[in-house]
Parts: sequence; structure tokens; C-alpha cells
Amino acid sequence: MDHAGDIAPRVQLIYFDAGGGHRSAAAALRAVLRERGVDASLVNLQELLDPLDVLRQWFRIRLQDYYNLLVANEWTWGLRWAARALQLTIRLRRPALEAALREHFVRTRPALVVSLIPHFNPLLARALRRAMPEARFLLVITDLADAERPSFWLQGIEPGAQGWPHRVACGSARAVDQARAAGLPPQRILAASGMILRPAFYHSTPGLSRDEARRRLRLEPGVPTAMVLAGAAGGHSMIGIARRLERVTVPVQSIFLCGRNPALAAVIRQLPARYPRCVLEFREDVPDLMRAADFFIGKPGPGSLSEALQMGLPAIVTVNRRTLPQERYNAHWLEENGWGMALRRWSALEPAVERLLAPGVLHSYRARIPHNHNRAVFEIAAACQEELARAAAGQPEVS
Repeated sequence: MDHAGDIAPRVQLIYFDAGGGHRSAAAALRAVLRERGVDASLVNLQELLDPLDVLRQWFRIRLQDYYNLLVANEWTWGLRWAARALQLTIRLRRPALEAALREHFVRTRPALVVSLIPHFNPLLARALRRAMPEARFLLVITDLADAERPSFWLQGIEPGAQGWPHRVACGSARAVDQARAAGLPPQRILAASGMILRPAFYHSTPGLSRDEARRRLRLEPGVPTAMVLAGAAGGHSMIGIARRLERVTVPVQSIFLCGRNPALAAVIRQLPARYPRCVLEFREDVPDLMRAADFFIGKPGPGSLSEALQMGLPAIVTVNRRTLPQERYNAHWLEENGWGMALRRWSALEPAVERLLAPGVLHSYRARIPHNHNRAVFEIAAACQEELARAAAGQPEVS
């Protein structure tokens, strides 16, 4: 937990590093809260519960690292069953897990706990309620919709006045419907306008045009450019994407953002390229990198997909049995809104890119993407401030 001195922050943002989206959303929300004068801290649940992590005890690998290993190698077909196993483990170890969380909340005394993670929320809510009955609990769903069979986010919802969460933030109409079906009344559902994005996605770099952004990356200003991204851990499919882009019959250059995967970046740098290819590892300046691109290629992760759309980039994604269960809806959402294409397999990439780059097509896709529509990080920050005010006033329920 990162806060200065001996004074615990009033708001605790719970995340873990299974994928990069939870940390990224938590950090973005903290930045906006701090701009508004609200003391907020990031709490990595993995570090808090490390002594009780069964995988760490038995196999010397942390739960979040195991997940990232599966995603980076795209061994994802069995993750639905892995989610069931995780939820069963949480239930079986509930007394010990809850005791550790309760001790943490008693020691740090937050006024508001904001969870940006799935699976652990009934446990977090019970521990907080027993440690700090006056504290508030806000759940932020960092997927566009909850997975089904099993539910990742909304299992164990307690709709009553003394239940949890005090409020849930949903980034799509589908998630709002799921929250209602779980029994939450409308006043406890925040219909946010999308996924949480870092504040940098709302600020343009002064004087940075698309041509200049490309020149900084040693790309050709006039050549259509793809941004290829597969999450913070990278993904083996990016190698195949690089090879397939070489077979596209129209000019196309590319930016490959390989995340925290230097081995993947090294492999892609060695592949032959007819047109310029910029291969990068983890970067913070993703908005400027996307400003250099015309369209996005990657897995349908809620964070990267929302970032691409915020920057006006139509997307090409895949959806099949390898797609993470919680991300399958995202591909259909993309196509339903006319903001991109969802392919069954990457073998269809070449004709999809050629179709997108046909005269007038890319422009028509871009014209359908709403400009600056997603204000979720500011909406959720305002909801946090409201919950803090209710905690201070001792209000038991959202009015």
C-alpha cells in the first residue's frame, strides 16, 4: 500500500496485477481523486493475501503471475473452470482470508473502499462491514460486462439496505442490466459512460499531429498505420499478426506494443518487414502512440479497446474459445456499435485489413466512433466523493 507517513488514506482502491487493466484503472481513478483533493491509496490484494495464496504455497507462483502466464501464452481455453476453482478456494478459506482483510481494515480505517477486481468482493464486503461498519463499499466493474457461469463480479450480491455494494459502477448497458438482474435497485447502480481511462487520454500533446507522432517513431507519415496490442503481458498471437500484416496487399505499417514482454518484442523485431514497423515494450505514453495510428488490432480487452476508441481508432479483434470469458462480449459490443470487426481467427486478418483500408471504409468507421464520449473516470471519482459524504453523514443508503 502506497501512502505517506502514518495517516491511512480515506479511500482505498483495491486492485491486483492479473492483467494490467485493474492497476491501470485504479491508478487513473487515484490521479483524478487526488486532483480533487481526496486522499486515495492503491492496495494490491495479492500482496495483502500473499501468506494465504495456495498457488504460492504449493507451486511457488503467485495467483496473479499464474494468470498472466496463461494469458501471455494464450492458454486461456480453461479459464472459466479456473474461475470456478478460485471461487471454491475462496469459500473454503473464507475464515482465514476474511480475518486477514478485517485486520487490514481495522488497522488502516478507510472511509471508502473501492474494489476494481472480481471474485473477492463478497469477502471484501464482509470484512469491511465487520471491521468498519460506517465505511462505504463501491464496486467498479472493469469489464464491459460480467462473465456468466460463473459470474466474476456480481456473485454474492446482497440487495438489502445493509448489503453490499453500497453502489456498483457499470460501464455498459449490458452490465447495468446484469446488476439489476442481480437484485440491485436503480439508485445503487451508476451507469458510467465506459471504462476508466487514464487522464492522459483526455489531453492532447500540444502541437502533436499524426504525421509528427509517426515521425517520432520513424514511421512514414503517409502510410496507413496499425496499432497492435494484446494487453500488458503481450501475447504470442502478435507474432502471427506481424507475419500476416506482411501479406496484406495494400501498404500498411505498424506499431507493436508488447507490454512487459521483452522476449516477444525481440522476436517481432527480427521478423522481415516491407514497411516500417515500430516495436516497443511497456510504455506510459500510449495516447501519443495511438495518435500515430489509424486503426487497432488486438484482443478485445476492455481497457485497450476503450483506449483505442477514445483515440478514434476502429478495431479488429478476434473472438473464439481462446478469448477470455470476460472479454467475449466486448467483441460483439464492438461490432454491434459499428466500431470495428470481430474475426473468428487471425487467419482472416489480411482480408479484414484490406477491407478496412478500401477507399472510404476507414473514414466511415471513424465517423461512427463518438468523440470523447467516455467520461467514466470523472463520473466514478464524483461517485467516490458522494460516498465519502454519505459516510461522514452516517447515511446507510443511497438516496
